[in-house]
Amino acid sequence: MELFGGLILEGRTSTALRPVMELFIEGEAGDSQVVRSALVGAIWDAKDTLSFDVGARVARFEQDTEFEVRAGLTWGLRAVAGQ
Repeated sequence: MELFGGLILEGRTSTALRPVMELFIEGEAGDSQVVRSALVGAIWDAKDTLSFDVGARVARFEQDTEFEVRAGLTWGLRAVAGQ
């Protein structure tokens, strides 16, 4: 049976830029081969409906270490309620 878990934390600040962190673990039950990863980054709220994010991630599996840089955006549409 495969087991996994994660934790995501987002800081709240008075500015449009906020810090984020993600911790993740995954592995088979009873198996010593476990993947662990951590990501740190930031989210910038450019507008009410537009945010940009960037982060750096490191993952460890057995003797291998993997590094990533991630970037993305979130674009929202504002819904208009009917009369």
